[in-house]
Amino acid sequence: MDMFILALGILIVACIILHFYTRQVQQHPKDPNYRGFQQTYLLVYLLAVAGDWLQGPHVYALYESYGIQKHEIEVLFIAGFGSSMIFGTIVASLADKYGRRNTCIMYGILYGISCGTKHFSNFHILLVGRLLAGMATSVLFSAFESWLVNEHRRRNFEPESLSLIFANAYFGNSVVAIISGLVAQFAANQFGYVAPFDSAILSFIAMCILLITTWSENYGDASAPISQSFISAWTAIKSDRKIFFLGVVQALFEASMYVFVLEWTPALTEALNISNIDKTDNTNPPIPHGYVFAGYMVAMMMGSNSFKVFCNYTTPESFMR
Repeated sequence: MDMFILALGILIVACIILHFYTRQVQQHPKDPNYRGFQQTYLLVYLLAVAGDWLQGPHVYALYESYGIQKHEIEVLFIAGFGSSMIFGTIVASLADKYGRRNTCIMYGILYGISCGTKHFSNFHILLVGRLLAGMATSVLFSAFESWLVNEHRRRNFEPESLSLIFANAYFGNSVVAIISGLVAQFAANQFGYVAPFDSAILSFIAMCILLITTWSENYGDASAPISQSFISAWTAIKSDRKIFFLGVVQALFEASMYVFVLEWTPALTEALNISNIDKTDNTNPPIPHGYVFAGYMVAMMMGSNSFKVFCNYTTPESFMR
């Protein structure tokens, strides 16, 4: 345990140094309403991602503690990824038609129910939970930003100020991910592997309350058929093959990340090379998954800051090969 905490501490110190080295002075818009608008969005969005990140460290460990076999765990993960892939193709159109705020509320409901299924060791109930989680993830990566862009435009803020909100959202997302790993570890140590998922439910409840009370509804082109987005996408791909290649590169990168998400917990367990590990021991686990996860998130934040440094010396495509 001490080794993991020491490694996490070293990463955090290095990340702080790198962050301040690459930090740039931000020019805040003069509109007095802009600050409140940004805070309203960020508070809801960060609660949304906190609920997602809180689950990350202990998904595999929870399944193992229920005695679920490795192949069945892989099926559960694939079900979540597949659900996100299928639902993700239509979620933007649904949000345009039925309202982006309503869709974001649905995110909290779907993910909250998914977390609730973690109290059951039945494979089929957990499978339903993974399907719901995949659907919710699709909403997280589409509806929130769509609401922000539309509302920003509707309130006639300076176009340049939108990038400032995205930058702060990305930074806040990284910080929340690190804190979520630490909170998840504390919750798991005190109350068991299912406790981080209960913490996520609380985050989703708070998010929905704030969302309902502070966000106004906005819509896209509700009259446009869902198939129209597929037609537009296919037309864009045919007109420029670079879009196709970009999609392939992105898909391959995401695929490698999904493999990592699935395998990092069993890989660390195997690397310990300890026989008869009690995978149900949450009070003194051989691997503090929350601390390890927080370390991953710190490294991710360092990668983002390193990108800024590299861009000062060369083009992004040259060092991304």
